[in-house]
Amino acid sequence: MTIQPKGNAPNIFTEVEFDPSILSNLSESPGVYKLILYHSNGQVAPIPRFSCTDLEGVLYIGKTKNMKQRLRDMCDAFHNENSRHKHGSMEKFFRSRATQQTWGTDPTFRIKYLPMVGSEDQDWLEAKAIVKERCEIRQYWQRFGEVPPLNARMGDRLKD
Repeated sequence: MTIQPKGNAPNIFTEVEFDPSILSNLSESPGVYKLILYHSNGQVAPIPRFSCTDLEGVLYIGKTKNMKQRLRDMCDAFHNENSRHKHGSMEKFFRSRATQQTWGTDPTFRIKYLPMVGSEDQDWLEAKAIVKERCEIRQYWQRFGEVPPLNARMGDRLKD
């Protein structure tokens, strides 16, 4: 079964920088997002994968029940060293010597997000987000032979 957003909303991800100013324009609806890695010079950082290089720089594909809150937490994590919203896998990834040799010690990030829209209730919108996240992870897997680097513990989602 394919689930598509209703109405005029396109099935296209919007890309934004991690900046608290973006939050005022976001809805609190469920959604799917991708964390994108950039070099400090503003260029997308290609990520070597098993079958070829990910030229889009996708580090993570995730879903959320509340897009505004998730991005608020992520902005806090990136702009505040004492944040309680640190991502453990991300910290390990960026502390590794291989990562620092490849991308330097000061990479930047952007996020691509797709809110779930429609007149359905909250549970149905959350279900749409789960389906969309799984589709995005499967597409990544089919293209690169593995999940995004920070989704490494999520291979089981491909089995459903």
